[in-house]
Amino acid sequence: MIDLLLYVLYLIIGLLCTGLVLLVHELGHFLAARLFGAEVEEFGIGVGPVIWRHWGKKTEFRLSLIPFGGYCRLGGSEDLTVALSNKSKKINTAEKGSFFAISPWRKFFIFLAGPLTNFILAVLLLAIVSAIPVKRVSHSLIVAPTSDYSALFSSNIEQKEIQKGDIILSSNDRFFLDWEDFSSWLQSQEGKEVDLNILRDGKEMTVTVSPTATESGWSYGIANLEKPIVGRSEDEMIEVGDILIEANGVPIEWTYDLYLIDSEVYDLTFKNEEGIKNDRIEGKSFPFAWSTDYRVSPDSSTPLTTAFYKTIDLAKKTAAALIKLLSFNFSEALEVISGPFTSAENIGRISTIAFSESNRSGVRTLLYLLAIISISISVGNLIPIPTFDGGQMLITVAEMLVHRPLKPNTYLVLHISGMIAAWGLIIAMNAWGIVEMLFL
Repeated sequence: MIDLLLYVLYLIIGLLCTGLVLLVHELGHFLAARLFGAEVEEFGIGVGPVIWRHWGKKTEFRLSLIPFGGYCRLGGSEDLTVALSNKSKKINTAEKGSFFAISPWRKFFIFLAGPLTNFILAVLLLAIVSAIPVKRVSHSLIVAPTSDYSALFSSNIEQKEIQKGDIILSSNDRFFLDWEDFSSWLQSQEGKEVDLNILRDGKEMTVTVSPTATESGWSYGIANLEKPIVGRSEDEMIEVGDILIEANGVPIEWTYDLYLIDSEVYDLTFKNEEGIKNDRIEGKSFPFAWSTDYRVSPDSSTPLTTAFYKTIDLAKKTAAALIKLLSFNFSEALEVISGPFTSAENIGRISTIAFSESNRSGVRTLLYLLAIISISISVGNLIPIPTFDGGQMLITVAEMLVHRPLKPNTYLVLHISGMIAAWGLIIAMNAWGIVEMLFL
């Protein structure tokens, strides 16, 4: 019973979040329609029975009982109805501000406005996420070439410009906060040669490092070094703050030095403020962990730029999944996208867990998930099926090419077939998910 109540709670939270993003989508259509001369007959928030309404100069605003999403009904529905009733070959725009009276390119941008608004919303949300400081693991910028520990990295990549113990400072005007900041920046260079300002034996110098192509991308052959200081221990003999100085008679300067020793028994020597002590560990598992530093900082010093490229990357992945879905490759598509109820329940559950940890973590998680929803709605609405914005945009492009609007019957048939195709796709996707769960 409790699990059911939690599921319903998570679902409600997720549906409200999804509804908010859908409302922004419809608001984009509303503003674009007003900008390009098409009147909006109704702009509604939510679904179900109307509990509040207000008549503006040109638009009726409605609030429904269930606050899930919204809708934007453009002027011209009466013109279409009359044309269909009279079996006309074209839509006569008697209704003032009719959508059918404006040019195709204006229609195109009205339909584009919804996905574009969601894209902009995603960028802004991800920018806020990137700007919120969080506590994160932070390692020093002391490095070594991976070739010094080739047995650990299973790599023969040579990086002759880097020596063990070098300290990374910056690259031109880009200064690095820690190893995490540096490695993230290095990955973004996409295989380019980079100049690094380093500190070696107390002297600053500049070196140029080149990447090596690997099966998974590019590698610069640089590893982070950590001092062997105990940060947590389950062994009574070993205390927090102890420094490992020797293992099986081999001097230990860095944590990797210990991992190079292959043995079933380890005679370890530690030092601390009280002196030297020894301990024997049997087996491959060590009953302690190394000390870790933390820093509180945002994800990026340029959150808007970071958010823009992150949004593009997520949009590409969403588009790739939708292409697989449209080609009926459901197994791979469902690894990235899911049905609306599953998605909503995940949003509610993950956000609730994040808020239980801290308000900052909760806000970041919720905004990130809202951005994911917004990207999904943006990309999903570009599907070239008439019931979606992408299909409507395709119709307006066709009108521009043939220099005449669609016939009323053609317009109606396209919309009905588009709705059937869209619902068929949703049903097939959810049915496949059930089949996979039960039989595959």
